[in-house]
Amino acid sequence: MLALLHPEASRNKALRVNSFTTTDLEILHEFEKQTGGEPWKVSYTGLPELEKLEGEAWAKGVPYATLFTLHRIWAEGGTLYEKRDNRLIEGDAIVETLQEAVAESIRVQTA
Repeated sequence: MLALLHPEASRNKALRVNSFTTTDLEILHEFEKQTGGEPWKVSYTGLPELEKLEGEAWAKGVPYATLFTLHRIWAEGGTLYEKRDNRLIEGDAIVETLQEAVAESIRVQTA
């Protein structure tokens, strides 16, 4: 919707926007908080193992190989884009919070 209000910024291009930036640990803590406060049992996949799984997925041509690549990029602390376009469409003014995103995820999974 905001892109429609700023045609000069969005004409003939894809905008890269996001609602919030967070870490895996912050997401985990928010899920724990919203599901009763008890710690979740979690396991971690180290970067070398993730790189191995990514390579195997691409070699096998599995359709979800991109997910391994995205997880590797995030684990390395990167993103797909150097910058976001939120500022071009005043996108920082209307955002979904981490709390709202987690609540919606829980609602969808329990419906």
